[in-house]
Amino acid sequence: MNHYLNLFSPSTAQAFADHGKTVSGFTKNQSATAQRLRPGDKFVCYVTKISRWIGVLGNR
Repeated sequence: MNHYLNLFSPSTAQAFADHGKTVSGFTKNQSATAQRLRPGDKFVCYVTKISRWIGVLGNR
C-alpha cells in the first residue's frame, strides 16, 4: 500500500464534496503517478489556503 498527497483548494474540496466524493483528478504532469496507483493505495487529503488535513481516501 502506498500513500499519496491529494491537494485541494477550498473550492475544489467543496466541489469534491458536492459531487459525491468519488472522483479526484490529476493534472497532465501527474499522469505518471496516476499510472502507478493500485487497489489499496491511500490519498491523504489536504486543503491549501486554510492549512487543514481533511481525510484519507482509499483507492479500490
